[in-house]
Amino acid sequence: MKKLLFIALSLLLFSCNDHGAGKLRGFVEEGLQKDKGILKLSKYNEVKWDKVYVLGPYSSKKMLDKTLAKHYQDIMLAGIFNHDDICLVLLFNGDQLVSQATFDIIRTDLSATSVFTPNDRYAPCPKDSANYPYVKKNRTYILRRF
Repeated sequence: MKKLLFIALSLLLFSCNDHGAGKLRGFVEEGLQKDKGILKLSKYNEVKWDKVYVLGPYSSKKMLDKTLAKHYQDIMLAGIFNHDDICLVLLFNGDQLVSQATFDIIRTDLSATSVFTPNDRYAPCPKDSANYPYVKKNRTYILRRF
């Protein structure tokens, strides 16, 4: 019974801390409608951040670098390991996770913006390089790296 109560309280605490997901998601969605072909994520200033990770569908724990591995619980709770239809955007200031948001790839496909190391682990993109060209096909915004 105590374990069940502990798990329930842990889930409640994790779900209450959304790391600014609504603001980040709103910024991206508004930017896609306004910016005419380039999403300027580098202009997002609701939190202080210096790098972004974009995790795409089919992510796994073995793809996480040292920074991401420290935040495994937050990443797991976002559902990226269990769903093939979402992308997870994580903003960091140093090694501290400061904001994150999930995006349904049916509407906003960020999977091509992921950066990888030579050994297939996710790598960060510096804030000043976090600007992504996009096209809209049907109802989906498809983003990519320059």
